[in-house]
Amino acid sequence: MANHTLGRNGILLALFVAQGTQLVLGTDYRWNRAPWDGRLFNVEVPEKLAIEPNLYLTMGGPSNSFLVPFLARGSGFVNFSGGYALGPDGANASRVRAMIERSTPHLRVLVSGESIYPDAALREPRQTDVDDILRTFGLRVDMNDCETITVQGLRPSVWRAFDSSMPAPPMHGYKGQFTSCHLMADTRDQSQEAAARRAVDAVLNRLEDACPALFRPPRPQTEHVNQVWLRFYGATDLTAWVSQGEVKFASAVRDTRDVFVGREDAWAERPLPLECGRRNGIYFATLTQAGP
Repeated sequence: MANHTLGRNGILLALFVAQGTQLVLGTDYRWNRAPWDGRLFNVEVPEKLAIEPNLYLTMGGPSNSFLVPFLARGSGFVNFSGGYALGPDGANASRVRAMIERSTPHLRVLVSGESIYPDAALREPRQTDVDDILRTFGLRVDMNDCETITVQGLRPSVWRAFDSSMPAPPMHGYKGQFTSCHLMADTRDQSQEAAARRAVDAVLNRLEDACPALFRPPRPQTEHVNQVWLRFYGATDLTAWVSQGEVKFASAVRDTRDVFVGREDAWAERPLPLECGRRNGIYFATLTQAGP
């Protein structure tokens, strides 16, 4: 509208008036229908957590570190399982183990949800799933010492194990809850799990080497939860896993359907040839010849 100055300016003025009207009439409340005055988060912390400093091992994609200012001074968070898994080997693992040793016995886990449930309850998060991940650092949940943190004005969420078959609980309103339980040493023999981890790592390493364009960055930590061994690749939003003798992967954002890429025993015996890449924005991988 270079030659229609009056019309152009009139349209711009109308747009600015409309935007100003929206700001005046539509911004009394935040996105969660809470007013702007007061604290951004209304956090209710049990007295025990407010006065006793702890090291919290948090699970899930979000670190939930916004809770730290409401806890006892000296508390700390380590998001060891989620978007970037930590342990059990390497420099990061050594750092986390040193923090755990220094903070013992003031150790707690933090997961989203109103409680950590025994398996018989058929609700999530389940104790065995949480313990699966904590076993990486030789810890397990003390179900006799759990507390619930409530956040008004936060959309609720529940931590769920990967590939869980249980239906997600209904979520209503803006009342989020987090469960924190004391942690104690897991003294069970872990030699069998360590051997299984080495075997699965060899399989997933070969999968990465067969298709470096998909599984990036390579060699992330392998997590074991809900009888599934899995790795998350943050650069491509893919999760690869080994379960029930099969190797699969799926995208967290593009196409959530499972992609089968061979049998675990075949990958354990030798690398398998893959044709892989991205087509129409969707990652794909197919075996170019049948494995044994």
